Amino acid sequence: MSFLMLDDYASWFRKKSASNKIADILAMGLTRSKSDDRLNLHLVLTECKYCAETNEAEESCNQLKNSLKRFEEALGRRLGGPTDSMALRVWFNRFANMLLDSDIQYEGSEEDFLRDLTDLRSGNVRLSINGYSHYFAYQLPSASPITKRFDVGEISAYQEIFGPDEIRDLLEALTVNGNSRAVLEEKMAGVAEKYAYKTFETMRIRDSGEVVASSESGAAEGSTQNPSVTDQFASTPVQTTDERREAAKAADSEAAPEAAEASGMQFAYGPHVSSLIASRWKPMNYSEERIRWADAAAENLRLGFAENSITVREIKHVPTPNGCLVIFQGAANLGQKVVANLSEILLMTRGLELGFTEAAKGEFRIFIKSEERETVPLWNLWHDRMASRNADGTNTSLCIALKELDGGILYLDPNSMYNDPHTLVAGGTGSGKSVLMKSLLLDIAVTNRPDQTRIRIIDPKKGVDYGVLRQLPHIDGPIVDEPEDAIAVFAEVTAEMERRYKLFAESEAENLIDYNTMHPESMLPVIWLFHDELANMVVTDKSYLDEVSGYMKSLATKARAAGIYLVFFTERPDKDVMPMQVRDNLGNRLALKLPTEASSKIALGVSGAEFLAGHGHLAAKIGNHVVYAQCPFLSKEEIAEVVTAVRRDAGLGPA
Repeated sequence: MSFLMLDDYASWFRKKSASNKIADILAMGLTRSKSDDRLNLHLVLTECKYCAETNEAEESCNQLKNSLKRFEEALGRRLGGPTDSMALRVWFNRFANMLLDSDIQYEGSEEDFLRDLTDLRSGNVRLSINGYSHYFAYQLPSASPITKRFDVGEISAYQEIFGPDEIRDLLEALTVNGNSRAVLEEKMAGVAEKYAYKTFETMRIRDSGEVVASSESGAAEGSTQNPSVTDQFASTPVQTTDERREAAKAADSEAAPEAAEASGMQFAYGPHVSSLIASRWKPMNYSEERIRWADAAAENLRLGFAENSITVREIKHVPTPNGCLVIFQGAANLGQKVVANLSEILLMTRGLELGFTEAAKGEFRIFIKSEERETVPLWNLWHDRMASRNADGTNTSLCIALKELDGGILYLDPNSMYNDPHTLVAGGTGSGKSVLMKSLLLDIAVTNRPDQTRIRIIDPKKGVDYGVLRQLPHIDGPIVDEPEDAIAVFAEVTAEMERRYKLFAESEAENLIDYNTMHPESMLPVIWLFHDELANMVVTDKSYLDEVSGYMKSLATKARAAGIYLVFFTERPDKDVMPMQVRDNLGNRLALKLPTEASSKIALGVSGAEFLAGHGHLAAKIGNHVVYAQCPFLSKEEIAEVVTAVRRDAGLGPA
C-alpha cells in the first residue's frame, strides 16, 4: 500500500484554483488474483477536512468530485474499451512511477515488486477506483458517523462525517495500536452495510473488456452485497438486409483464427487480415525514460516562461510519439506571437525546441519536439478502431492517425455529416505524404471487400510509390499518368454519379446506402478517386486544371450521396497549383510538414503546418477544428503481407 499527496502531482489533475480544488491523498494498493494471477491496482482518493461544524461538508464533496472526474476522463471513459490505448498506458506508467517515488509498504520480494511494475506499465492489470470524503466535525453534537454515497460517472464515492466522540476514539486507537480498523469494526457494526471500509463498489477491466461493478469482500458477516453489471462494451452490428452478405460474414467469422478473437479486436475484418493483425499487434507503451523526459520538458518550459516574466498555470502535459504536448490555462500573456518571440531563447537557455502552438477554449497548447521519436504501427490503429460500418455493410470511416491530445484514433469519414466528401492532403519532401497515402489505401482495402469499394488512381509519376499496392483487388484499372487519360477518368466518374442519381430516383432512395440496402442483389460499390501529385500534372498540361475544376464543381455538390469521394495529394499547395475553385471543393484538409506559413494557410486555412516535425506528423482540419496527430507506419515488407492477406480474403492468390 502506498499513500501520496495529490498536491505533488497537481499538474496531472489540473492546477488548484478557487473553483477547481483537488483531493488530498491518493492511496494505491497492489494485489494478485488467486484465480488467474493477474495484477489488481486499487486506487482510493481521499479528501479530508477538520472543522468545527459541517458547513464545509459540501465543499469537501466537490473537491473529491473534481479529482474523480479527472480519473473518469483519463480512465473511466476507457473502462469498457480496449485496455491498450496509448493515453491509458501513459496513466499506468504514471502510477508505476508514483509507486517508485513513494515509501510503499510491500509484502513480497524485490523480484515480485518489479514484476508488478512491469505488468502495471504494460496494462496487464485490473482496476478499481473509489473516493472518500472524510469530514471531522469536532463540535458536531452527534454520537455516530453520518455516511452518504454519491457517484461520479461510474465511480462510487462516499462521505463520512465524524463527531467529537468518534474523533477521540480514532486518535486514541491510532496512538496505541497504529491503526483505527478495530475501533471502526466495533463501533460501526450497526451501519456495516453502508460503511465504505466494509463494502464498496469497484470498477474493473476484465479480459473481455467488460466493465463490472462489484462488492469487495471485506463486508462484515451477514451484510448484504449487491453487485451489478453495466452494459458490456459491444461492437456495433452491421445493419444489412443482404442475406448473402450475412452468410459470407458468418463464414468469415467461423474461419477467423482464435488469435484474432483473443486479441480483443472489435472490427470485423476478413479472416486472413484478422489473423495478421492479431499476430503483429503489440500494446503501445511509452518508456519510463520518455515519460520522465516529458515531465522534465514541461517543467523546463514553465521555468523558461518564469525567467522571462511570464507566469503560467499548467493544466496537464502528455507525451506523444513526437515529443510532449503541454497545456496551460488560457491567459492574456500567452499567445502565438509571445511564444514565437521566445522560441530561440528557450532553445538556447532551456534546450527546448518548440513546435506548433494552439489556442483552445480556456487553454493554450504548446508542443515541444523531442530528439527521439516513436513509430505508431498501423497494426495498433486497426486493432483498436471502433466497430462501425454503414448500413449496407461498407466502411468509409478511415483510421488516419493517432491524436496527440488524448491518444485516440483520428478518423476521416467522407460519408459523415460532420466531414466533407472530398479531401486535400498536402506535404513537402520528407513529410510522410506517401506513407499516409499508402495507409489510406490499405485501410480502405482491409475494411471492405472488392465488390464493396473500387479505387481509381491518377499519378503522373506512373505509380512508382505504390509498389505492391497495385496488386490490391480493389484498384480499378491501371494507374493513370497522362493528363488526357486523367480527364477521361473524371468524365467517367461524373457520368457514373449521374447514372446513380437516376437509379436512386427510380428506387426512391436518397443515397447509395439506401439504394444498396433496398437492392442487395445489385449493390453499387463506393468509389474513391486518388489524385497524386496534382502539381506535376498541371505543369505538364496548363489546361488540365480548367478541365478538372469543371468536373469537381459537379462532384462537389452531388458526389457524397452517390458514394464517390475524391482525395487529392500535392507537394506544393501554392495558389497556382491549388486555385480557390479547387480548394473550396476539398473541405477535409490533411497537412503534413510544409515549408512556409503561406503554404500552411493555403493547405490548412491557418498557420501551424510549418512547425510540424515531419515523417507523418499531421495537422488535420476535419470539420471546424485543427487536430494534431501522428500518422501510422508499416514497412515495405509488412505492406506486402497485408496485400497478400487482402487478396486471400478475396479468394485470390498472393501478390
